[in-house]
This record gives sequence, C-alpha cells and structure tokens, in this order.
Amino acid sequence: MSIIQIVMQEEKERIDKIIHHLEAELDTLPKGYISEKRIKGTIYYYLQHRENHKMKSVYLKKAEVSTYRSLIAHRKDLEKELKLMKSEKAKLEKALR
Repeated sequence: MSIIQIVMQEEKERIDKIIHHLEAELDTLPKGYISEKRIKGTIYYYLQHRENHKMKSVYLKKAEVSTYRSLIAHRKDLEKELKLMKSEKAKLEKALR
C-alpha cells in the first residue's frame, strides 16, 4: 500500500468519526420549524415537524422560542456539514478503489 493510500484511508476514518459525531448530535436537536399562529390578536408559537407522514405541533412558551430558534439553526448548520462530510467520504471511497 502506498503512502497516499494510507493517508487517504486515515482521512476516511477521520471523516467516519466526524459523521458519527454529527449524527449523534443531530439526534439530540429538535426537528422541524417554528410557526406563528395569531389567535384573537395573540401570537402563539409552535414547533412543527413530520412524524410518520403526519404533522406534529408542540406549543412553545414565548421564553422558549429564541432557544428553539437557535437550536434549529444549529441543526441546519450541522445537516449541511454532514452532507459535505458524506460527499467527501464518497469521493475518498471512490479514489481508494
């Protein structure tokens, strides 16, 4: 095995660890988005996501909304990073064949 192949194999293993870490962290973060409903002049906030092809809504208190917004934004960033890592892994696997 050449040095380049060894380095590429090590990089693939590193990416595997990153992917595992990202997936574990994504499991802890809330899915979906926050919707605002105006009922009789008052705004109510709901965390909405799909579960088994059905829409689920969870009421959020006003104090929780900013926290959930930041968590959802963080989840979106991690999903982008995960997609990039999987793409890099596929390229390395193709090169190693």
